[in-house]
Amino acid sequence: MPGERIVHTDEFETDEPGMASEMTTTITFEPVANETEVSVHQEGIPTDIPVDDATAGWTDSLENLARLLEEA
Repeated sequence: MPGERIVHTDEFETDEPGMASEMTTTITFEPVANETEVSVHQEGIPTDIPVDDATAGWTDSLENLARLLEEA
């Protein structure tokens, strides 16, 4: 259904083997009560990027978005 999911692919062009990758990110939106739950799934994270760092980056971004929406 339109508006439920965004899927995008990033390609890292680099000479560093641990950073060369094609990463697919799927962002899913699900209605929950009077809110929207957002979940993010990443595949193909470059080996030189710790999974915890990728998770922390998305967590920070979504928390910042939530704060902006609360202020609106």
